[in-house]
Amino acid sequence: MYIEFRMKTLLYLYSLGSRGVSRIKDKLFQVGLFSPKKAGLKVISVGNISLGGTGKTPLVLEIFKHLQAEGIRTALVTRGYKGRWEKHGGILTDGGTFYGRWEDSGDEPYMIARNAPGAGVFVGRSKLRSCRIAKVKGFGAAVLDDGFQHSKLYRDLDIVLYNPKEKILRESTRALSRAQIILLPEEEAQDRDFLARRFHRARVYTYAVVPRGFVKVGGKHPALSAADFRGMPVLAFCAIARPQRFFSMLRNQGLELAGTLAFRDHHPYPESTLNKILRRYRQLNPQAAITTEKDAVKLAGYPGLLKELPLYYLKIGLRVESGFFDQVRRALRLGERRR
Repeated sequence: MYIEFRMKTLLYLYSLGSRGVSRIKDKLFQVGLFSPKKAGLKVISVGNISLGGTGKTPLVLEIFKHLQAEGIRTALVTRGYKGRWEKHGGILTDGGTFYGRWEDSGDEPYMIARNAPGAGVFVGRSKLRSCRIAKVKGFGAAVLDDGFQHSKLYRDLDIVLYNPKEKILRESTRALSRAQIILLPEEEAQDRDFLARRFHRARVYTYAVVPRGFVKVGGKHPALSAADFRGMPVLAFCAIARPQRFFSMLRNQGLELAGTLAFRDHHPYPESTLNKILRRYRQLNPQAAITTEKDAVKLAGYPGLLKELPLYYLKIGLRVESGFFDQVRRALRLGERRR
């Protein structure tokens, strides 16, 4: 309890500092002291103003799916947090060849690359540099993962996932005035009119994170439904920003959690962690273990673990309100920009 209170206090203090820095940076751009630079291709930013996960990754994948269906070669541009290439940059894939592993790019970019065949994935702190490399490689659009605060780069469209219940923010809610699209969780739909009035230049749509089956790690297997796990106690573990959301999603689908393990976000799963998972599995003796897809990409390379542990990951997607993708296509066509 003390540790949790201390962590919340530290996050709140960080939030205050971050909001102050963001206000100053915004003001410098507004008065024209700095201006965003164009990369030579269409740029869509997917971001938020809160700390922690809000569903950005499944949204990025949905956008990729729709843009590729439109015949637009699309690249992911991301920092590659905790990856070896984070500082100096690198190309995970040019849409055809993979040049690295998850350890190089970070877990989320690697997961996105595996789910979006034909997409390019460019990582590194300089998103402008990554976008320009993507342009040279023949991509017509770039999706910025967590790009809302990246003011140095011109964006054709800013999409922000916003939950009014989130209180620890990296920017104040006034920052939503920069967005062209605000995505609101379905359960918070009652705030739609208020947001539309306050941020009248933005379109407000609702979304929901939805489960799409359980996939066994290792080999090719058909996805299972939650009903296949009914009456089967399982061990659930993950290394994400909001582990309790993952555990709650499993329980809401009717799964019986014999036990849970949570590790810090982007945890690399060294041997000591694998042994901890196996010890807990042997102690509880459940019939399976379930993790997230982001964690699964890191665990797929441990055949010894998978031999003893029947491991599955929960596939998730995003359900977005009708009209959202029409707005995305319009932004790409017109190159509209409101800052």
